Amino acid sequence: MDMNVAESGDIRSLRPQQKDNKDDAEEFGKALDKRYKTKDKNGKYKHNIMDDLKDMNTDPAGNCKCIQCDKMFIYDETGVNMCKKCVREMF
Repeated sequence: MDMNVAESGDIRSLRPQQKDNKDDAEEFGKALDKRYKTKDKNGKYKHNIMDDLKDMNTDPAGNCKCIQCDKMFIYDETGVNMCKKCVREMF
């Protein structure tokens, strides 16, 4: 796995290829740490995991497909990749 990926801006490329391999899992953890613990010159974190998750789960218009019912909805309504109805049903 390429550790420079942590700086590239594409979180999807951090996924390990073999989930059962302990070395890959450790390397994946290190890549995540490097990405999310890196700070800019002002001491602020460069990356936010919640922003990355939103970018991965939405189209350019902010629409997301619910992982439970496949309905399209606006991601910002719930902040997760599940529509309001399905979120209510979970709790």
